[in-house]
Amino acid sequence: MPWYPPVVEDPIQTGAVRRHEIIPSPSQERIIKSTATIVVAVSTFGQGKTWSMIMAVLYHAVRYNVKLRAAIIRDTHTNILRTIVPAFETFFQESATAHKWSHDFKKLQIHVGPGIEVDLLGIDDLASIADIQGGEWGLIWLEEPCPYTDVRTANAGLSEDLYNAALVRCTRQKGTKGRLQISSNHPDEEHWFYRRCLEAPDGMVDPRTPLITKETIEIPPGENIHLKEEASQAVIAAFANDPVGFARFVKGMPAMRYPGKPVTGRVFNPAIHVSPIPLEPVEGLMSFVGWDSWSDATAVLGQQWPDGRLWILDECLDGTDVRDILHNQLNPLMQSARWKDKSYGWRQIGDRSMRQPNQVSSGNGVIEVAADVVEKEFDPGMGQRIPFENGPQTWPQVHLGVLHALQWLVRGQPAILIDPQRCKRLIGGLKGRWHIPTNKSGAIMQQTPLKDQSSHVCEAFANPVCIIAPWTALTHQSYLKRRIHPTPRRRALAASYVTRVS
Repeated sequence: MPWYPPVVEDPIQTGAVRRHEIIPSPSQERIIKSTATIVVAVSTFGQGKTWSMIMAVLYHAVRYNVKLRAAIIRDTHTNILRTIVPAFETFFQESATAHKWSHDFKKLQIHVGPGIEVDLLGIDDLASIADIQGGEWGLIWLEEPCPYTDVRTANAGLSEDLYNAALVRCTRQKGTKGRLQISSNHPDEEHWFYRRCLEAPDGMVDPRTPLITKETIEIPPGENIHLKEEASQAVIAAFANDPVGFARFVKGMPAMRYPGKPVTGRVFNPAIHVSPIPLEPVEGLMSFVGWDSWSDATAVLGQQWPDGRLWILDECLDGTDVRDILHNQLNPLMQSARWKDKSYGWRQIGDRSMRQPNQVSSGNGVIEVAADVVEKEFDPGMGQRIPFENGPQTWPQVHLGVLHALQWLVRGQPAILIDPQRCKRLIGGLKGRWHIPTNKSGAIMQQTPLKDQSSHVCEAFANPVCIIAPWTALTHQSYLKRRIHPTPRRRALAASYVTRVS
C-alpha cells in the first residue's frame, strides 16, 4: 500500500478530490509506515520532518480504516499558527486534500479515508497538561519538544510530563493501534528527549510492556532534494560562529548550550575525564567523601590511587541537609556490595562553611554544625570516627585547584576519571552547567559561580580534589606570592646576577 490515501469524495466541494502524487524520501517513508508505538523523527533544518508527520497522520487513518481522532501539540498556540498551520496548508495545496479549519485553527477536519479529526493544542506548562486529560486519541504528534537554542528563548519546548501523558492518551481510541509521533531537531544532551528517545535503544520500551515499542529514525542531512540550496546555505551561514547551533542544526548532532561562563572553560573533556565503562571501587585504596552543604546537601565519593590519580565514583544529591544525605543515601551505600569492605581508609572533606552553626537542623530547635554531624554520623563500617577536613579558603583557590587537576596527567593518564553512569550531574556541571553568570552581552555579572544544583555537586567534587591532589591551589598561591613578592635574600641574589652580567 502506498503512503498516500486514495481519492475520496469531497463533502465540501462538488466532485472528487484530485490528488497530486507526493513521493516521500526513503527516511520519510520509514517514518510514515513505522508500526512502532513511539515514532521519533530527527533531522537538521529543512529535511522534511514536518511533512513526514503530516503524511503519517493520513496514512494511519487509511491503514486502519478508522475515523481517526488525532492531536497535534506544540509549546504554544502561537507556534502552531506560525509553523504547523502553514505546513498543512502547503501540503494540502500540493496534494489537493480536502480539509476544514475551525475554532481559530484549534480544530482540523481532513477528508481522507473514513475522515480525520485533529485537535491542535499549545501546552507550555504543567497546568496546561490537564488539557489532554480524558482525551481518547489514536495518534498524538509532539512537534519540536526541544528548545530552539536554550530554555530562555520563545520556544520553551515540551516537558517530559507531557510526553508521559501523551503516551497514555494516544492509545485510547478503539479500532486503531496507538501512535505517539515526535518530530524534532537534535537536542542538547541533558534534555529528556535525548535520554528517552535518542539514547534509549529501539524496540520494547520496557520488558513488562511488549506492545509498547519505539523506533527512532534520523533523516540524514541533504536527503531532501526539494530544499533550495540557498536555504541550506543560509543555515550554515547563520550558525557559522555558533558551535552548538552548527552541531545541532547543520551537522545533525546533539550538543549542549550552557548558560554563562563555564567554570572549567575548555579543560574538561568528557572523552578524557569520563570513563568509557562504569567504574567500581577498588579494594585497598584510600577513599574520600566530598561535601557541599548550604541549601541542598550533596556528597561525592571517590578513591585515590597510589600514584595520585582520583576516581570519582558516586554522587549523592538533593538532600535537605547532611543528615538526610547520610541516613538515606550515603550510609546505605556504604553497606551495599559496591562499597562494603573495599576501602583502606576514609577522608571526608567539605566546604569550610560547614563549620558554621545552623548548617543542619536537629529537628528540636538545637543549633548544630554540619561538620560535627558528618563526623558523628558518617559510618563506612570501620568502627571509627572520620574527622571532617576543611576545603580551600577562597573561591580562587578552588578554581585553580580544579583547573590544575583536570589538566594534570599521571604517566599519560588523566588525574581525574569519572564514572559515566553514577555521576551524570557532576559531568553535566563540569561540561558547563557549573557557570559564572553573564548578561546578554556576555559580560560577567559576578565573580563566583551561580548557586544551583550543578554548583552543589561540582563544589562537593572540588573540595577534596583541591586538598587531596599533590599539587594544590594553595601551593600555587604560595608559589605566585614568592615570585611577585620575593624575599630580601632572593632580591639580593637576583641583583648579584645582574651585576655579574654587566
